Amino acid sequence: MNTWDEFWPPPIFFGLMCIAFLLAFRLVLNGSMGDSKSNSNSQKKLLTTGVPAIATVLSANPKDRLLRFRIDKDTLLPSTKLDAFISLENTLSDWKPPKTGAQITKGDQFRAYLDSIKPFDNFYIDFSQRLGSDRYVKSIDEEDEEADENWKMIAGKLADLLTTSSPYVSPESHSEIETIIKNNDLSLAFEKLMTRIMNMPKPLPESLQSIDWDDCLEIGVKLEFDEFAEEDPAFWKKFQVFKDEINK
Repeated sequence: MNTWDEFWPPPIFFGLMCIAFLLAFRLVLNGSMGDSKSNSNSQKKLLTTGVPAIATVLSANPKDRLLRFRIDKDTLLPSTKLDAFISLENTLSDWKPPKTGAQITKGDQFRAYLDSIKPFDNFYIDFSQRLGSDRYVKSIDEEDEEADENWKMIAGKLADLLTTSSPYVSPESHSEIETIIKNNDLSLAFEKLMTRIMNMPKPLPESLQSIDWDDCLEIGVKLEFDEFAEEDPAFWKKFQVFKDEINK
């Protein structure tokens, strides 16, 4: 007959190991629940310690309890914290739509608060504080696509302006500006091209006078020359004066 030590040690060992794993699993669950509660409490603390922001709804699906939103800093409530923060986008997968009052739809805006240290990981949206509405809100991806299209459009306009002015600028300047456009440094290309044209003898050739200078001014604004210039700090003022004289 088989002895006791041949039958029982393996079952006892694996049984004890199973009990140990079950106890460890329960501790993990308890810890997760505790972390969840702690995280909820820390989010509510942001009501008094967080950086003011605005949460805008991108889409609301009450049936699937999904709420997609983006959060941007509130420019009307300036803060020295989170200077580099632009915006974040997220989805609530366990969203509870309001049972009473106005339904939440795309564009609805609410007060939000951001953790000054980890804004992407810790934020709070106060759905009881409705701020307004932005029906034309775009997602971050949509804004990036729009920015890319605008950049391509500006590059095309600069290339056309360079072609129009090519008979009146030196081959070296033409080649330099063309290379800058191809390298996608549109601000520098605009400043150099406009400076070359402004420094030409007056009156300008008819083909240059017929350029849509108001459109050029708009290009400069889109390239933020109303805030800074790469080479000549006084470039934007000089360009505005030049445009006004041409349009007289």
